[in-house]
This record gives sequence, C-alpha cells and structure tokens, in this order.
Amino acid sequence: MAQALLVVDVQRGLVSGPDAVPAAPALLTVLDGLLAGAREAGALVVHLQNDGPHGRPDEPHTPGWELARVPRAGEPVLRKTGDDPFAETDLAALLEDHGVTRLAVCGVLSEFCVSAAARGALERGLGVVLPHDAHATVDVPPGPGSPGVPAALASRAAEWALGDEIEVVATAAEVRFTALASLVVRGQPAQRGGFELGLQVVREGLVVAEVAGDRRAEHRAEPGVVGLGGPRLGRAERLLEDRDVPVALPDGLVGVHDRAGGG
Repeated sequence: MAQALLVVDVQRGLVSGPDAVPAAPALLTVLDGLLAGAREAGALVVHLQNDGPHGRPDEPHTPGWELARVPRAGEPVLRKTGDDPFAETDLAALLEDHGVTRLAVCGVLSEFCVSAAARGALERGLGVVLPHDAHATVDVPPGPGSPGVPAALASRAAEWALGDEIEVVATAAEVRFTALASLVVRGQPAQRGGFELGLQVVREGLVVAEVAGDRRAEHRAEPGVVGLGGPRLGRAERLLEDRDVPVALPDGLVGVHDRAGGG
C-alpha cells in the first residue's frame, strides 16, 4: 500500500504539443486513474513542477510550464529547477510530517526527473513503487558510435538502472493506496485539573498504536483529533515505539508515554 502519490513534471509542454513525449495520450489516461485512486483513498498527492531554462517547453510562466492536471485544494505543488526534488524542495520533510513510508511515483521524463525522484526516496529509506505504464520519456537520438533508442526502451532502461530496491509493476491499476493516518487525542478530566490524555494512531479507522492515559502531563486542551491528515505523524509514530519519550503534538500539546501503559 502506498500512502502518497508523487506526480513528476506533468506539465503541458511535456505532454502536449511538438515537444510531448510520444506516449503522452496513454500516459495521461493512466495518470488520471492513479490520481483518482490516491484521492479516493485519502492518500497524499504531491505535484512537482519544473522551472526549465529560457526557451524550453517548461519555461516558467509560459503555457507549457502549467501543470497538465490541476491540483486539488490541499495538494502541495513543489517547484524545482533540477532533476532531484529532494535536493531543493521540502519534499523530504513533507513526506515525513505526513507519516509516509511508501509512495508511488509517476510522470516524466523517465531517465531524468522520475528516476531522480525515485532514487531520492529510496536513499531516504522510503518504499517506492513505479508503475511501468505511468512514466514516459522522449526518443533518445543517436550518439557517437551508437544508434538512437526508442522512448519505450529508454523508459525500461531507466527502470532497470534503479536497481532491485524499487518495486516496478506492469500497470498503474496494480497500485493500491491507503489513507494517511491521523493522530487522535482522547481523554477525560483529571482530578487536579486539565485532562488525562491518551494517544491513538489511526489508519483507515483502525487503531494501530495506542498509549494509555498519562497523568504526568498537564494539558489544558480538549481531547479530539489533532493533525488530521498526518502532520507530524511520522515522528509521533516512531516515538510511540520507544519508552518514556516525550511525544510532541500539534498546537503545543506534549505527552509522555511508557510502553507498559500509563504513568
């Protein structure tokens, strides 16, 4: 299960017009399905937008630079100027804050920005699934002493070059998404004021981690759902696995938990 979809440089100048990848029509159909699946599941969707140099199809603020699929409200758009989105954006922090451990990657161009995004995720310990039909590139022209390479073969070579840590599947239809987790604070009034609070990490309606009520911490906030959609959840889940470690919550709430439960 993937908790996020990373859409790489799906910009009008790269999927339409004279500079479009040859597989653009089929690719866009596949990407529409991936986006629908991720959104329906409640997964994080992140769009990358490349700022190309002057005269290129993705030159900033030209028609070709615009995203070919309009992001929905709440879907981050990260701009970059190079292949690796982790090098010049806050993508790593964004994924961590949302508790993402596995993501699907799609877009263009296979051997450049798509490969760099997948490799950057792998280097940070994230699981990556790359659907074969969800990325594309252009025909590689002949070089000194070598013939040209058709776009489809170049895309396959890009997959192969990523090694055996990545999961390559034949079709995007095989990718399954799961909702981001939420951090839930539950509690009851304490005898000496404030609340005795416990924590729950919930994925798809199921509690996957839980901390008993903690009387050592003083709180003045009502219990409820905090960080809906996962902000800071990645850190919180890891802290929940340790013993006697402060758990930082949104809005300044702080709890302390013991693996044995309670204080």
